[in-house]
Amino acid sequence: MNNLLFYTLLGLTAYYFMVYLPNQKSSPAPKSFTSSSTQTEPISPETVQLPSDYAIPDPETITKLEAEKAALVKDQTQKERTILGLNRSYEKLEQTKSKEIKELKEQIRELKKQLTQVSQSQKSEQQELEKTLDTLIKGMNQLSEEIDKS
Repeated sequence: MNNLLFYTLLGLTAYYFMVYLPNQKSSPAPKSFTSSSTQTEPISPETVQLPSDYAIPDPETITKLEAEKAALVKDQTQKERTILGLNRSYEKLEQTKSKEIKELKEQIRELKKQLTQVSQSQKSEQQELEKTLDTLIKGMNQLSEEIDKS
């Protein structure tokens, strides 16, 4: 355990002196920023050169960009209206489908109830028929015994 700790510390110390410390010394010092500008292009009538190298576009470009912006805004509002309309129609469709599902579930419940009633009535009719048949068979047996006795 002590050897592991010793070799770990030795490796970290070697890394510090061989890799980390030389990289810090070789990094350049931050340079101070100084602005020096020279005019290399002639001033055109379309743009005015400001000291901060900010160009003001001509009025035609501005109006063209404003028209494009207005068209994009109009397109965006139309798309928003379309999305809202689609959402409303989807909600209506969802409501009608849920209503149909509810009605179908109610019909299924009613059909199950009717099927249960029919099966119960068939069972009771079958039992009655069995009793009647048993009675007839007993009557026939008694009749056949009386005929045999006479």
